[in-house]
Amino acid sequence: MSTPQENNQPRPDESEIAEALLQKNREVLTEQYLAQVEQTPDQRLFGLIASPRAPIAKTFLEIAVRETPELAGRSLDEMSDLVGVMSYALLRQIILKEVPRLLDWLPDPDPEVIPVLLATPGGYKLAGIPLASGELDA
Repeated sequence: MSTPQENNQPRPDESEIAEALLQKNREVLTEQYLAQVEQTPDQRLFGLIASPRAPIAKTFLEIAVRETPELAGRSLDEMSDLVGVMSYALLRQIILKEVPRLLDWLPDPDPEVIPVLLATPGGYKLAGIPLASGELDA
């Protein structure tokens, strides 16, 4: 197997990897977010998309297994990306444990944007998915 350098191709930087994660999982995350908003309309929510090689992935999988028992016994090695929606309070707990420096960068709530934490093997990026007008009212 050749590396990007052997093919004279530049290695993607973490920002490009994060953007690819977002584009690949945008639709699934939006569906999950809208379903969760319908169930808990007053709860502040946050999306998380993590590469299975991201440092936060193990913690995220442990939480996902508690919420979705069918995931029990699955390893990060057999997964593609981890995609989910959680309460802002739970995300804060995870960030406090894993990457406290991100706490200062969490965005204020915006009812027209899904806040998303993207976790790559080498870093983190905050992003937002704009909601179409009326999506939350449907």
